[in-house]
Amino acid sequence: MWYYRSRMICVVCGSEIAPQQEHYANAWEKARKLFPCCAESCAQRFDPDVHWMPGTTLTATTSDEQQKLLWVAERRMQQGDQPAVVIRELLLAGVPPARVRGLCVQQGNSAQEEMRERTEYGILNALRGLVGLFAGVSSFMESKGKRQPQAVHSAMDDLDAWERRFGIGK
Repeated sequence: MWYYRSRMICVVCGSEIAPQQEHYANAWEKARKLFPCCAESCAQRFDPDVHWMPGTTLTATTSDEQQKLLWVAERRMQQGDQPAVVIRELLLAGVPPARVRGLCVQQGNSAQEEMRERTEYGILNALRGLVGLFAGVSSFMESKGKRQPQAVHSAMDDLDAWERRFGIGK
């Protein structure tokens, strides 16, 4: 089981927020209560793409729910969704970082394999193109992979930042 700090911190500046003194960027964020700010000035600077880590304690999901979320996340990444977005959503949903890291490693390995496969297909297609040029026939092979290893590694950076922020792991 994993846990987060119980105190509330500003997602923009990192200051501690006194109980019942939090501010939010808009009505949506106020309803969610995940991304509190210490003052109205911080709330105005809030950017969900930058300030995506919550300032409050999150509860871990059940093992069954984690399995479902990880299965959906794996499919999304295979279909080309941005890994960083998928990873952030898993963490915010309460999937433990260790399980998210396992998914990242698996997807990173698959992305490397797909990249190697695309390179091989490129070489074979070039050769087939040359042969087809002389024979008057053309056919090409296509790799179905959509994952990019660099994007998966970037998502791992977000996961590392999450662990540092909440003192998990290392």
